[in-house]
Amino acid sequence: RDALGVGIKDGVGDGENATVALVKYGPCSSSIELWKLYIHKRVMDARLDGKGIAHEREMQLAAYEEALERAGFVSNCNELWSAYISIIQMLVREAGDRENMKEKQELMLRLRSIYQRAIGVPMQNLDDLWREYEQFEQSMSEALAQALIAEHLPRLQHSKQVFLERKQYSIDLKLTRLAVPPENTEMEKNLIIRWQKRCAYERTNPERLSASGLSQRVRQIYKDCVCVLTRHPEIWHEWASWEAGGHCGGGNEAANAVFTLAEKHMPDCTLIVAAHAEQLESMGSVDRAIQCFEDFVQRSPCSLGYILLQRVVRRIKGVNAARKIFSRARRCLLSPEADKVKGVVDAAATAQQGGAAAEGEKDGETYESEKPLVVNATIPKKLATPAGAKVGIMTWHVFAAHAHMELRMNGFREVAARIFELGLSKHSSFMHCPPYISAYAKVLLETGDEDNFRSLLERAISACEDVDLSKDLQQPLWDLLLEFESNVARAGGDPNVIRQLEARRQRALGIESSEILPKVLEDQLSRSDGENAGLISGGLGRLLGRYELIGIVGDDIGLDASTENNDTGGGSPDSSFSRRFHGETILPTPNVPAGMTTMLDRSKAARERMQAGVTAQLQQESVPEWLRNLIDVLPISRVKHARPPPHLIEMALTSLKNNPLPEKPAVVAPPLSGVAKATEIGKPGEMNGLTKKRSRNEDGNSSDEDGAGSGGHGSLFRMRQRARQATAS
Repeated sequence: RDALGVGIKDGVGDGENATVALVKYGPCSSSIELWKLYIHKRVMDARLDGKGIAHEREMQLAAYEEALERAGFVSNCNELWSAYISIIQMLVREAGDRENMKEKQELMLRLRSIYQRAIGVPMQNLDDLWREYEQFEQSMSEALAQALIAEHLPRLQHSKQVFLERKQYSIDLKLTRLAVPPENTEMEKNLIIRWQKRCAYERTNPERLSASGLSQRVRQIYKDCVCVLTRHPEIWHEWASWEAGGHCGGGNEAANAVFTLAEKHMPDCTLIVAAHAEQLESMGSVDRAIQCFEDFVQRSPCSLGYILLQRVVRRIKGVNAARKIFSRARRCLLSPEADKVKGVVDAAATAQQGGAAAEGEKDGETYESEKPLVVNATIPKKLATPAGAKVGIMTWHVFAAHAHMELRMNGFREVAARIFELGLSKHSSFMHCPPYISAYAKVLLETGDEDNFRSLLERAISACEDVDLSKDLQQPLWDLLLEFESNVARAGGDPNVIRQLEARRQRALGIESSEILPKVLEDQLSRSDGENAGLISGGLGRLLGRYELIGIVGDDIGLDASTENNDTGGGSPDSSFSRRFHGETILPTPNVPAGMTTMLDRSKAARERMQAGVTAQLQQESVPEWLRNLIDVLPISRVKHARPPPHLIEMALTSLKNNPLPEKPAVVAPPLSGVAKATEIGKPGEMNGLTKKRSRNEDGNSSDEDGAGSGGHGSLFRMRQRARQATAS
């Protein structure tokens, strides 16, 4: 009953409204096979009650009505309609046998209503159903049948059109596919796109339904979709968005019910929880939004969940409450480099020893903004994990998000820097995480702490080299340090410091000094030039790259070469070198004066004709002597303005020589009047009278208005028509 959504029309328990009940129950209500089983069960239950055949028939008809109300619009629902019509017809016959005319008349009216409802549903075998309806109406009354058939024929045509359109969007939807976790394959991506198109088509209301009917159709197609793609959050979010703000949607409560179902099937999906919380907060239910995140971090703790919870708590409850959420995240999330089993055991033991005392621990050393900032500040002791709480994995995003909150929302720069340093002290893996180091370094720049900035980047670069981090991931740190020394440092871009830094950067990132010189030559230069070998070749390009990095010069890729303006801000040599440095080449454009375009086109055409003549002459010289006379007789092609090449002619002659020619069909000349006499047919040179010229009058006129025996266009046309008919026969 829950799968079909039986008995939820008036709501289900605890004051739950009907719309929410329709969302929560009945995911398989479009399954015709399940409805057949349900109808059979209702009939068997009524039979076991022992209340008679009348009660059994009543229960059977009620079950069919409920099934057609919930699934009487799917493409294969014709089975239900046909079975329902067959039962009514059987009851009509039984009533006629009993000579109960009143009951028979009521059943006939009910049968007519069923027919008229069915022909308006886009489903299979509509033509057969329409023929049955025509026969039914004609058996009732010929006069009334014509009027009713004319009235309902447009509905039938519209239903057939919608059925064909819907069928195009229902191809290969894999309705029997198991709801497996996402595999991110191309086939799966195409399946999601097909389902999204199918749902979008249903939202356009192709059947021109009322608001309640359209709501039922769209909601059911989304249920079918989530049955196939249960573990894909984008489908659930689209359904909830339609319920909340779509045409004929169920409203905010229905959207919340969809999100609740999604969280039940995907308990570890943070994005669904975030969308649900935003929906609740937009409704004004801020406490429910916070509780939504609280439930999520309890069942599936993760970094993103705690970050989103902290943000909504900061927005609603204030600074201190948000800081408590950060402390909870540090207790419930393990370090990524720690052993998970050992971490869980230690956390549980610590919680038993004194979780309550740890909750009241002061974070004064972290949040006191009056103390001077020291990078290696003393860090508070490890906080305890609450008893019974699940443990997740800590990532650098938790510390970075909280530090940015302290910096941007609370306005405490020193506190933000201490939060970053706290992350480095607690989790050594953050030191070789370039995004975290970059965020920390930018905070130090805002505080004007150049010494700690250099120290941080040097430590991070050394840590990245120790763990053999990819050079592409290390490059942002080197670029940030180079930008600082060139543009921010108090020295204002000391050439000696920058030169040494560029040499270090080049060696660390493995940047080749020159892409032009071969490897053997570079090795010889490194022995002869020493440390300056890599700074000689391509040095101007590194200078330009440094200026682009600090923002005083921009590359001019994509600008029109004909314009004198460029993005370098310098002269034309600067612009040209910038283009070469970025690998852009400019094709020379001829400077053609006005009025010379037509002359150039004519000259080009003349050269092409001369080239064609030379080619034809060369072909003529290569033709055998015995084939030249035949080539001279062949016509010239209108497309290529030349005769066929000799090799094709030889191939054609060989084919004609090796294959027998078909027999010439016998031509039977029809009797021709007004063109040639019967005795003249078959004269030499006249092809049985078919090519005889039309006769003219003495005055040279060939008009059809002349008397009998005259030619003219009309007679010629009739002669050709008769010749074609004779040939065709």
